[in-house]
Amino acid sequence: MAFFSKFFNQDDVSALGIDIGSSAIKIVQLKKKNGQAVLETYGELALGPYAGLGVGQAVVLASDKLAQALTDLMKEKEVNITTKKCGISIPFASSLMSVIEMPDVSAKQLAVMVPLEARKYIPVPVSEVMLDWSVIPKSEIREGDSSEYATTAERVATDQGTGTQTTLPKVDVLIVAIHNETVVRYQDIVARSALEAGFFEIEIFSTMRAVLDETLRPVMIMDMGAASTKLYVIERGVIRSSHTINRGSQDITLTISKSLGLSMERA
Repeated sequence: MAFFSKFFNQDDVSALGIDIGSSAIKIVQLKKKNGQAVLETYGELALGPYAGLGVGQAVVLASDKLAQALTDLMKEKEVNITTKKCGISIPFASSLMSVIEMPDVSAKQLAVMVPLEARKYIPVPVSEVMLDWSVIPKSEIREGDSSEYATTAERVATDQGTGTQTTLPKVDVLIVAIHNETVVRYQDIVARSALEAGFFEIEIFSTMRAVLDETLRPVMIMDMGAASTKLYVIERGVIRSSHTINRGSQDITLTISKSLGLSMERA
């Protein structure tokens, strides 16, 4: 909820969350009440019909078509959206994330060093992406803890001559990059829909807050969409590994449709 805090600095203020997927648009409207975010309304609209395809099928639509679909969804009486302030989910496939090792220096120094180091991990010029980063908090390793859960800052090097151990002055930094063209495209969709975008967030971070507790041990999240399935390994609240499989629920539906001779809608 940290990303909505700017909207919820007073009661009776609502904010809209928008997720534009490959097969549907989903929206939720939240409102602050007694210090908590309360769900006011929600809605979902299939995108297949906007490309002449069936409900549930993945499509690639231009910005104007997506804006039209979003506007149509907000106009639904059952949905009843009452706010213009919104946050937009960015697909994981449109982002790049990596954990890099940096010297344990001040935040001001890291602000200069991280963009330079990030060039090694981003396949396009840094000027063409929106770059953000965050230092992964150091965690205390207590006696009996498994070394596999230690962060880089907590790993030690043994001096071969004396056998003494020295802590390496390093920290792990999570870097996140989104191509400028992606941000501009979503800004265009929001503007065409007469909304006000307050922030953009990569979908996995929203998913993590929604489904994970405070466990420190590694957890795998599987997010199956219509066109693809994303796998994430989360450790101590940080994405340590990710993989995308170019198969999703649409492929299952198509197989059922063909094998049983059913329409896509019925399958």
